[in-house]
Amino acid sequence: MDKIKINCPNCLQEYDVPTDYIGKKAECESCKHVFIISNSPKTKKQKIKGLIGYYKLTDWWFSSFTDAERNLIIKTYHPMGFSSGLLTEQKISGTSQSVISFLSILSAYFSSSDRYLANRILDKAEEVACKDNELCNSDTKNKAQKCKGLIGYYGLNDWWFSTLTKSERKLIAKVYKPKGSRLGLLTEQEINSVNQDAFHFLLDISSYVSRYNADLGERILSKTLELIHVSDPIIDLHLMYHGKIQTNYKDRDIHPKALEKAVDACYSQIAISRKAALAFHKKWGSRLPSHLGFKQLCIIREREKKYNEVVSLCKRAKEEGWGLIEDWNKRIKRCTEKLTKMQNNS
Repeated sequence: MDKIKINCPNCLQEYDVPTDYIGKKAECESCKHVFIISNSPKTKKQKIKGLIGYYKLTDWWFSSFTDAERNLIIKTYHPMGFSSGLLTEQKISGTSQSVISFLSILSAYFSSSDRYLANRILDKAEEVACKDNELCNSDTKNKAQKCKGLIGYYGLNDWWFSTLTKSERKLIAKVYKPKGSRLGLLTEQEINSVNQDAFHFLLDISSYVSRYNADLGERILSKTLELIHVSDPIIDLHLMYHGKIQTNYKDRDIHPKALEKAVDACYSQIAISRKAALAFHKKWGSRLPSHLGFKQLCIIREREKKYNEVVSLCKRAKEEGWGLIEDWNKRIKRCTEKLTKMQNNS
């Protein structure tokens, strides 16, 4: 039986179908779009309709994404009140949205599920914006020119441009919004003085960014190692390890090595715990706060049934004065009982 190649008009998934099927209805297995099989199917070289065609993004659509990525975008992008085919099939005669707004909104659909895909869409929005002279920022200027804002104030221009990609810089600028701050805080505003040093500024940025991109958050944390203050290196290290533990433990189910990195950061923070305790007492003279390295490692090891290590960690944390004594005592009692029960059953 003779066959022809056809493409779904919505997502352009390719199929080989018998010629007897011409004129009949079919449902795309990929995007579930229902269409009539034609003997003159669309090919990827032909212009498509929908918002992609309307905004003249056809070349970008096919050159920047794989078939699977295009299918994912089509399945995911469903603004309220619009039917299927909005991206590539419907005839669009006009819209109140600019292409930049469209791409920004499209990117937002993937900000949680696929950050890499979201950033690539944002890169296109930035490219279009700069061509239209609508939103040109410091990336389109001479990189030798120092930017203002907090990045310029802290002397981080070289790191900002040499270490981070355009999409990463854009993401940081988008998500770093301390309470009461205005647009352009990072690179545009004139900053005369702040009550925070560069070390704690980067720790702050890392905490904002890690919610959206854990790897980027960790890279920002690594920069803090170069900015450790000679006056208080132990406290700075303690806080840096605290951030690494938070960042990696949160993403333990997403990134395969995140849990291992969190454990390493726990041990590193615990290794300096005695010196950190002395530094905290010297600086603030009050009861010590909770110690995330001890606490998180106890949680991890208890789940692994390594009760001896948990008891040892709790006793050391209690001895050094971290956190509440009653919390450590409860965990010691619970793990001792579990250990006894496990030994009796063996």
